Amino acid sequence: MLNIEVPEFFGAKVRSGLRADATVVDLPKLCPNFFRFGIHYLQLAEDERLAGLLEDAFKKRLQMTMDHAQSGGSRNATDYLNRLDETEKELYRAGLESSASLIQWNQHSFGRIRSANELLRKRKLE
Repeated sequence: MLNIEVPEFFGAKVRSGLRADATVVDLPKLCPNFFRFGIHYLQLAEDERLAGLLEDAFKKRLQMTMDHAQSGGSRNATDYLNRLDETEKELYRAGLESSASLIQWNQHSFGRIRSANELLRKRKLE
C-alpha cells in the first residue's frame, strides 16, 4: 500500500481560497503547472472533492482569461498574466490569436468571399 501525501498547494488553505474566489489565487506562486499537476495527482490519489474544486476553479478562471484575451490584452494584462499557471497562459495566447483573427476577418483583411457564380465565370475565362 502506498501512502500519498497531499501537496501543500492542494491543502486546506488553498482549497479555501479557491472556493472563496478562484480568480484571485496566485497559482504560479503555488505551482507553475498547478492544473497539470492536479490532473496527474488525481490519477494517483482519489479525491473527489479536490477534483470538483479544481474543475470549478479552472472553469471560473478560464472564463476570466478568455474575457481578458478578447479585450485584446489591456495594459494591466501583465498583472493578470502573472497570476496564471502555464496551462492558462497557453489558453490566453490562443485566445489572443483567435480574437485577432476574428478582427481581421471582420475587417475583410482575408479578402472578399466570392459567390459560386463568380468563381465559375473566372474559371471559364482562364
